[in-house]
Amino acid sequence: MSGFVQPSKPFGSFGEKAESYLSSNFPNMVDSTIRNIHIGRNRDAAAGDRSGYRITGSAAQAGGNYLEVPEKMLSTDLIKNREIAGNPTFQSRVSDSVKQHIIQEKNRLAGLGITGEDADKRVRDSLETIAHYDAASGKYVAEPMVRRTLDAVMPSMAMPYWNVSYTNRVFKQPMIQGLARNLVDVVGVPNVWADVLVMFAESFEGMARISGVAKTNGEHNDSAPVRNRFGQLVSEFVNIVVDYEAGYHESIVSGQPGNFLTSMGITDRDKYGRLMLEQLKNALWLFGAPEAGFDGLSQLAPTDLYTGTPANDIWTGLSTTKGADIVEDLITMVGNMQEDLSFLPTSVRINVSPTLYKTLKWSMQSHVYNPSNPMSVIASGFKDSEILQANGAGFGKGLDSFTLVSDPFCMPNTPWNPNPSDLMFITFPTVKSAMEDMDSLVVAPVPIENFVLPNYPQRDGLQRTMLSRLGSIIAPVDGTIKIIRGYGIQS
Repeated sequence: MSGFVQPSKPFGSFGEKAESYLSSNFPNMVDSTIRNIHIGRNRDAAAGDRSGYRITGSAAQAGGNYLEVPEKMLSTDLIKNREIAGNPTFQSRVSDSVKQHIIQEKNRLAGLGITGEDADKRVRDSLETIAHYDAASGKYVAEPMVRRTLDAVMPSMAMPYWNVSYTNRVFKQPMIQGLARNLVDVVGVPNVWADVLVMFAESFEGMARISGVAKTNGEHNDSAPVRNRFGQLVSEFVNIVVDYEAGYHESIVSGQPGNFLTSMGITDRDKYGRLMLEQLKNALWLFGAPEAGFDGLSQLAPTDLYTGTPANDIWTGLSTTKGADIVEDLITMVGNMQEDLSFLPTSVRINVSPTLYKTLKWSMQSHVYNPSNPMSVIASGFKDSEILQANGAGFGKGLDSFTLVSDPFCMPNTPWNPNPSDLMFITFPTVKSAMEDMDSLVVAPVPIENFVLPNYPQRDGLQRTMLSRLGSIIAPVDGTIKIIRGYGIQS
């Protein structure tokens, strides 16, 4: 399984971490379903090198099976690849063991003087016809079997197929994914095939003066002229591509009446490909690829080490005020960030490790005075009415809402966080300014969420290729991102 992630050279280090993460968390599916994953920018893809997977030519771009961009969500159930074929649904056959049984039974009955129709009827009565799906032939097979025989078949198949009731309910293996989307605002771009995105930032300087025109002494205060300046923010796009296969026999069998499993399997494979892309998007948004110049949240803010008692130690300790002990420093951190930004942010988003989420959700504030959990205290604190409203503008009033989620990417001892301490990410995506309200202050540009390229015939089937394009994080306002290490778990 080694080497299924094929990054371009600038993304070599990220590719190693991606392969380690995917192979340890999804080993069976990577072995049996996913063939290759490519990571790189358009300019990284040299001639003869698929790393980066540069999409060129209008035919490839216009001939895709499926395209999804932000704010346009199409169901993956629409992605199907069926071919009509005339193969029969059932196939009848008789095994060698049953043939031998028929011969022996007829000989035994002949020895008893029973022949003709009577013997044939008794032989038929000793058999029963069952039906089952044969994976080798890709068909439902009807064959006679000896009654009460101990054969290697499922017990449910030891009866006629018309007495077996099937439902279309399928229990699917549960999966988890990262939740970096909670921290950033995913935005689309006008040109989905562009190489870079340019955004603009505006800053101001200058001040007013108190006029001295009416004074007889002629003294007055000069003003600094008002100026504004525009700057550019540039984000370069990266392509992530996953290859997987759909066999010819699957496409043929999926068109047979009543065979919903094969069609569902093909569709679920597309969904799984999306999950693989989403996992790598989360890793890039959170941790970036600094060797390739791709900025994630970790490159835009320093990581501060928490020096207090980690929440999990409080959870396992003997304190009778565990909830209060756990939440106190978190509220202090958010309050300090708010003060640094003059209480302009109106919302906060927090991603924590599952362990820290457990302590916030299920510990009690106090065993004696307040049985509420810390999460309820945080929620009530972030639902303040207006603290300050200057000149009716509404800015400086503090937080209106918050979101706190459990993110597996925040756990310690992972390829992207090899440290034995967990991580906590905090972002302020919206502010209420005196000049103009602003949202999407932590931007994740995504030209293409998912794009399924035209199928590519191979010897064993059709190769399906799914592409996603994303740019590095843009956060133009200082102080809107904070990263804490060790709040939940420390070594």
